[in-house]
Amino acid sequence: MSFGAAPAAPSHNPNKDVEVPNAATDGISCVTWSPTSNLLAATSWDNQIRVWDVQANGTAVPKAATSHDAPILDCSFSADGGKVFTASPTVPFTPRSQYL
Repeated sequence: MSFGAAPAAPSHNPNKDVEVPNAATDGISCVTWSPTSNLLAATSWDNQIRVWDVQANGTAVPKAATSHDAPILDCSFSADGGKVFTASPTVPFTPRSQYL
């Protein structure tokens, strides 16, 4: 590389970052991985929970999405990875889960 030339873009991904399609349109409030698979769940202030299946090559495939009547502040997978539980400041409190 000569002086003043722009450095070449790295061709590797040392942090193993994954870019997900159909990302949230507002702030992310929670991100969690399934304990049994490569499912990634994210909740946000746009009232949505989205789940992606992250492939071995680093691509993320949309798996499921649903919405609440208010922002979703937290999420957690069940121990078997078959459900996602969400928490939202709705009144009255109604726990919700999404089967995957």
